[in-house]
Amino acid sequence: FAACGLGTGFQAHAFDQVLCSTFLGRQALLGIAAFAGGVYRESRTVSAQLSGTLAAALELPWAHDVSIEAHALQFARRALPQYTVALQEHDERNVNEIVSPLTKGYLVARRGTTQSPFLVQDQRVLDAIAHIAVTMSAAQRERDLLSSAAVTDALTGLPNYRGFRETLATTAGSAEDGYAVVYVDVDGFKEINDHHGHAAGDQALIAVANIIDATIRPYDVAARWGGDEFLVMLHPTDDDTLLALGERLRLAIADCRSVLDHDGSAISLSVSIGGHVASAGEEFNSVLQQADQALYAALAADAKKTEDEEANAIDALAAELGEDCLERSAWLIERDAAAARRVLASCVPGDQPQRWLAQVQQLRALELLPRADLPGELHD
Repeated sequence: FAACGLGTGFQAHAFDQVLCSTFLGRQALLGIAAFAGGVYRESRTVSAQLSGTLAAALELPWAHDVSIEAHALQFARRALPQYTVALQEHDERNVNEIVSPLTKGYLVARRGTTQSPFLVQDQRVLDAIAHIAVTMSAAQRERDLLSSAAVTDALTGLPNYRGFRETLATTAGSAEDGYAVVYVDVDGFKEINDHHGHAAGDQALIAVANIIDATIRPYDVAARWGGDEFLVMLHPTDDDTLLALGERLRLAIADCRSVLDHDGSAISLSVSIGGHVASAGEEFNSVLQQADQALYAALAADAKKTEDEEANAIDALAAELGEDCLERSAWLIERDAAAARRVLASCVPGDQPQRWLAQVQQLRALELLPRADLPGELHD
């Protein structure tokens, strides 16, 4: 306004008014331009913040080809382009930084020393993107747990039927150096459950699973097929490898003493094993079927071996205890073969007749034998 007071006379005064008006007009224009520039910059900042935050939300679920933290970093840089945005392991912020926690590490935005201080809105934008990332991490963990549970046996921790078939189908389609499928069946598992309890049955399954997992090679796959059956896929393999593994498994399980009865005594375990080495181009369903047939052949052979052993045990007992005991043994086997096997398992040649009779009395008292009038000493 001092400029407006310059000049003398009417003409000078009029001229000064024109100069003053021009000066004020330019100042106004500069102010408007500065205001418009500020609004424009602010609108660009808000637009970037909105764009980055919306992109983080609208692109859910984030692609799995990169980590969730890398996704969060990408969206934060898009939302806060005027700052330097990075990931760091620890919260070590200073006056030139704002920080938001992630599931793994921290999202950090840094400003230059000549930049304006951070606004509350900047922190909120960074927090929003970090929150989306943390929620995404939790969802991914839940999904991974569900996916794992769908293909894992809850009792043994081995892959289940579904998980094994998926692995087998993949291997069958790509194996060029031979693979095999091995069935492992726990002998007498129903009797373990019936006579020692289901807890002992669970112990037996866990023990067999652990032994199989410890015996196979790191690149082989073991699974619980269902019930008391397990499956092993050997890849690569041949007939000799298959036979050697089967024998190692059989011996290791026979030596197991970790399954305990109610009284703390060890319950003996044994398994039947059957396997098949896939031929070139053989469908994996055929491989399963051939391995299953091999298992049934092994079970039949084990049954015949058990019958022979029982017959030999009866003959030995007859020689030791006399013909009268032999007749009663035959009666017991006819009435309850399973009970007779348990009696024979606890008696060896050389035992006194009293032990044999005591075992039979105990089985009858526990109602493991049918109620019946037994002649002579057995009745007493």
